[in-house]
Amino acid sequence: MRLFFLLLLSLLPQLMAAQVTTDTGTVLELKITDLKNTRGKVLVSLFIDEASFLKTPYKTVAVDISEAKEALARFDGLKAGAYALAVFHDKNDNGELDTNFLGIPKEGYGWSNNPKPTFRAARYDECMFTIATGSDTLSLEIQII
Repeated sequence: MRLFFLLLLSLLPQLMAAQVTTDTGTVLELKITDLKNTRGKVLVSLFIDEASFLKTPYKTVAVDISEAKEALARFDGLKAGAYALAVFHDKNDNGELDTNFLGIPKEGYGWSNNPKPTFRAARYDECMFTIATGSDTLSLEIQII
């Protein structure tokens, strides 16, 4: 009996740790479409507020492009709240959105909610989406311009 009690006592910290780590947050899955070719990577940046939008991403992932000219990205462990995404097809894999001498992008780009502003970048309010409390998975599709 004493041996059983000692064994149970030794397992108690592991059992408690398993209960503490059950809340993993929401998974955000993205499908990026309309890529022009399979060269390079697609960079996807997640922003958590208007002040950081297009300046300081909360998280960024680089994903490979499939033969179907699509890319799949995933963010794990997100909490409930408002977010926005910016995406670009980094054809030459240099980690930067290449532009011409006027500042117009030479590589494909897009945002969450797929706004298509003319002569300017999208605004946070155009790209914002919400993750609700208790969500398991949220799927979005982003088109490259």
